[in-house]
Amino acid sequence: MLYVGYNGQGDPRSGTGYELNAIAAAVVGSCSLAGGQGTLLGAVLGAAILNVILNGINLIIQKNASLWEGTIVGSVVILAVLLNVLGSRRQFAGANFKVTSGEWHELKVECVGNKIICYYDGQKKIEATDDTFKDAGKMGLWTKADSLTYFDDLHVIAK
Repeated sequence: MLYVGYNGQGDPRSGTGYELNAIAAAVVGSCSLAGGQGTLLGAVLGAAILNVILNGINLIIQKNASLWEGTIVGSVVILAVLLNVLGSRRQFAGANFKVTSGEWHELKVECVGNKIICYYDGQKKIEATDDTFKDAGKMGLWTKADSLTYFDDLHVIAK
């Protein structure tokens, strides 16, 4: 939009080569590449931070600074994504117990308010509280990353 304002006309090729910078500005502004997360203010702040980085590249590297811009901006994107991914995961409760393979097991999870109770084959294994999902109607289900899990009878019942 700024290019249209500067030039007084639209050119479909204007902005070519700025795709990485646009993605970097959004990611640095804490927008998630997985989607569903981010704010306009964050994107604007990300663009401002990226602009400072790009201007710093031009000031510090006097000769052929444009050759380094893609590498440095790409590194900033990788760092921002790592911080986003590593900072957003946390385990609030867990239980260690033996699970026999090749057999069906019953996993029951009760969520009332912020209280979560997990049962495995009728035995209570986890009781915890978590305020991540404050609104009704959301459900999260996960297992260990190295496990293979099949569900033959998954029910979600609102109480």
